[in-house]
Amino acid sequence: IMAAGLVAQVASAVSANVDYVSSYVFRGATLSADPALQPSIEGEVCGVAVGTWGSFNSDTSTFDEIDLYASVGLPSLIEGVDLSIGLTEYTYSGAFAGLESDTEIALSASTEAYGHELGVTYADYVDGFDATYVEFGVSGGYDLSESVSAEYGYTLGHWDVEGVESGLAYHAVSFGVSTALNDSTSIGASFTVLENADIEDFVDEDSVFVVSIGGSY
Repeated sequence: IMAAGLVAQVASAVSANVDYVSSYVFRGATLSADPALQPSIEGEVCGVAVGTWGSFNSDTSTFDEIDLYASVGLPSLIEGVDLSIGLTEYTYSGAFAGLESDTEIALSASTEAYGHELGVTYADYVDGFDATYVEFGVSGGYDLSESVSAEYGYTLGHWDVEGVESGLAYHAVSFGVSTALNDSTSIGASFTVLENADIEDFVDEDSVFVVSIGGSY
């Protein structure tokens, strides 16, 4: 009975998504110039979000990466500011075979101001990759019609990598549209433009196109 109840909790809050990306760009860095399918699934158990995400290389027809993660909200220290902490295990195969897995702990804070969502994330790679990453973002959206909405965002990323030049690595501007296919599923497309910041030649791909389909079930 307890196991059935646990399954019910997960099944009542499951979301799934599949992205088609023109290239695999992660936090400003191009990990693969090949198009990829990137599926994900996430559930919630007792307030803890758990999920998995993968990147399937369309050129080699193999998964280059599969990640497992969990995150949970933290008590707010400031009214209106949401806090969360997450743990991610990055595992590699396919074109990334031979790379050691990486473990990351991330602390995030977000709030709303003047109709925009403001967020900052500090990520520390505690095993494997020797680096820290800080990201600041601003995002928002509005309705174009009863069924179509538009989204926009700005991201600024700072890398500090052991033995490598560190600093403000890139900034990116994104625009997207989405529409509901039914009560539970939506489809969307977005376009992101990336530019170098203080680290010269950090950005290889100056734009990424994404088509997404997913929902909560």
